[in-house]
Amino acid sequence: MAIGCRAAFRLFQRYGYRRAYLRRAGRQGAPDAWPESFQGLVRSMDTPFRLAGFMEENLFERSQTRLFDVPQPAVVTWREGGGNSADWAQFALEVLAWHGYETYLFTVLHARRCEAQTVCVVKDPGSAGWFHLSPLGIFGLYEDWEALADDLLAEWGMRFVRDVYMRLVDERVRQR
Repeated sequence: MAIGCRAAFRLFQRYGYRRAYLRRAGRQGAPDAWPESFQGLVRSMDTPFRLAGFMEENLFERSQTRLFDVPQPAVVTWREGGGNSADWAQFALEVLAWHGYETYLFTVLHARRCEAQTVCVVKDPGSAGWFHLSPLGIFGLYEDWEALADDLLAEWGMRFVRDVYMRLVDERVRQR
């Protein structure tokens, strides 16, 4: 992969991502507080399995995620009936965080190609492991974020982890 792509992606993740997310949320008219109709729906998705079932039945994958895309807020994904895989991950992140689950937005970048994947990772309350949600369902029980990144993209070069407020809480560059 060109060093320019890696460096640009890392700078964007560090300094531009949260700002771009907040700007997108404002442009899309995402309210500061969820509407009552959405809150009622969120209350019914109180487990990862109920959430995954809702997402599979009601949300459609509308486009591919481009490298420098940021997700839209959960309420926008619900209002529009879907989005790209990062939008699904953000939807799961917000809903499960609202229910008290430890959740993060997890992005891995390929080591040589300008290709990334974003999912919602969830701490399994019954074990010490992690699983992830994507448009394809719920996957894995991983010991740590390294194992999860390896499964998502075997040749990953960087990973970034964000909390529900889009703050960068962990970053790792893999040395090969």
